[in-house]
Amino acid sequence: SPDALAFFAVVDKALAASASHELLVYVHGSNNTMPRAAAQAAQLRHFTGRRVVVLSFLWPSAGSLLQYFTDVANAKASVEPFARLIELLAEHTKASGINVLAYSAGAQIVSPALSLLGSSARPGESRAQLRQRLRLNQVCCAAADIDTRRFVNELGQYVDIVDRVSIA
Repeated sequence: SPDALAFFAVVDKALAASASHELLVYVHGSNNTMPRAAAQAAQLRHFTGRRVVVLSFLWPSAGSLLQYFTDVANAKASVEPFARLIELLAEHTKASGINVLAYSAGAQIVSPALSLLGSSARPGESRAQLRQRLRLNQVCCAAADIDTRRFVNELGQYVDIVDRVSIA
């Protein structure tokens, strides 16, 4: 759509003005609000010396620890939109690479989304070509709130299409 193309043009303009032409997609955790998540993304930009373009994937957290299971359901519903965002950024921006930082329950979005992308090769497309098309560099899951077995199983679907995966 024209609105989507205008968005990608804004991203490309920011990338062109950046010292690094890489994009960092930040995925916040549970117990969060939209303004707080946006502020966290702005802090990431600041603490990288304003050398990286940071895009925040804002998913609907209830913003309350008491609503954790609502957040888990909302995270699950956000997996496919996140995967689609990564595909669209790779297809429609000039980012030299795409990095992902998932915090806490953000890992419940990022890991299954990357697993989904790992199985999204086009007909006749090799794993190497998929890796080249998506341009995924670093994936970091900080304070990951995800079951270890689930994470390891999903990791097997995408570990070869990213440069590096870190979990802390």
